[in-house]
Amino acid sequence: MTVTRYVNTREGEEIKRGTLLFLNFKLTHNQLPENYIKLFERLVSEDPIVHSSGNKYISINTLFKDEILNKDGYPILLYGKIATYDILDRDAFYDKKKKEIVSIDIGEDIVANFKFIDFYFSPESHRLAFFDNQPVNPKQVLKYFSEASSTILGEGQINVTFETDRDIIERILKANYIESFNAVISYSNRDETGLFASLIEEKTKGDNIERLEITAKSAKDEKMQAKPDGLINAATTLAQSNGYVIATITEGEKNKRTRIDTTDHPMKESFTSKLSELKGEVYTLLMSKFKPNNK
Repeated sequence: MTVTRYVNTREGEEIKRGTLLFLNFKLTHNQLPENYIKLFERLVSEDPIVHSSGNKYISINTLFKDEILNKDGYPILLYGKIATYDILDRDAFYDKKKKEIVSIDIGEDIVANFKFIDFYFSPESHRLAFFDNQPVNPKQVLKYFSEASSTILGEGQINVTFETDRDIIERILKANYIESFNAVISYSNRDETGLFASLIEEKTKGDNIERLEITAKSAKDEKMQAKPDGLINAATTLAQSNGYVIATITEGEKNKRTRIDTTDHPMKESFTSKLSELKGEVYTLLMSKFKPNNK
């Protein structure tokens, strides 16, 4: 497990070191920074609660807006915390000494075992960053933002996906052969892609398709590969930021057979910053990695 560390410098200022993961938010319509800001404001005002697992739930805790505004007058960064906690069954407590079930009178809003997860969101790049050592599985962070956003905006109005590690994408693209291939691609933002990938993107948007699934299997006695600017290459490239791929490939000199699920391989970025400069450094990183191509 990656650990975030706080280190004191000689000047006495703390340094935060860790690894960042990234989520891509994609509104189906009106992909403007102000609409992403409104979404996060509604996460606070409407406060949807998402079931994580067992008795565990997740909801937003705080939201702040950076004081620095962009040229259009919007904050360059939103930041805050989401909270994970247990909702207890008041009739399921047990007295181990008396060997009997007891009922505890606790308020409906009182929860237990809470933990906080920090997040940083850039409306312009529509990307959210969080540290992967937080006290919840990263997939549960994705689940919260995906389900909570859909609860507010409605199904099919937004997609939230992991940014995928480029190395795992390259393993699919450079595989000796591909035995089976399944890609799920959601409506994308205005990010840079290859020629054929851009064609799929535009056709998907032109036909008002919110989600596209591509399944391919090699013909009998034939070998399937991800050829440059071919369908598999384009779908895999798009899925890096806009979906996921599950593929069975053969790779290496010994043609090792491997099943790859890209959701198990989120993009990770080593990160070090003074605490006083943390928000600015995260913003700079998000914009340098994910700045829209229309800027």
